[in-house]
Amino acid sequence: MTKLTHDSGRVIDVADATFYFAHGWRPYTEPVELPSTQWSIARIDSWAEENGIDLSDAKIKQDKLDAIAAALAPKEDTDAADSGEAPAVPAAQPAA
Repeated sequence: MTKLTHDSGRVIDVADATFYFAHGWRPYTEPVELPSTQWSIARIDSWAEENGIDLSDAKIKQDKLDAIAAALAPKEDTDAADSGEAPAVPAAQPAA
């Protein structure tokens, strides 16, 4: 069985998902609970370790939560900055 979800919020189990994929359904994934101020420091540290987030520089709870938020934030593409110059075109290689 395949578990599917729809934008309407419905979750279903089906044997063959092919029809459903063509009609707006997608694979279901369990929601991820993110650390919050209600969590203990030990729980935050454990969650970060399980998710590969380094908290070695963070000493207090809010610093740990800020480090996690920064690690999960979308990364800016600094290489995509427009310098105003066209990219270099490699020289053509002679045919062998």
